[in-house]
Amino acid sequence: MLSLFAAEGGEFSPPSIFEFYPEIVAFEGTPFAINRIMMIRLIVMVVLIVLFWLWTAK
Repeated sequence: MLSLFAAEGGEFSPPSIFEFYPEIVAFEGTPFAINRIMMIRLIVMVVLIVLFWLWTAK
């Protein structure tokens, strides 16, 4: 597990540009392409909307 975090020779290895653009998981090739980060944001948004709706329904 330690080898995953340590670079060759113990030096800092900066992230590559490809790590800032994760692979697309839905709607690839459209303006609505969704990667894993946006998918998490959408799920959290839905959870918050449901929680607020349940809270205001009381």
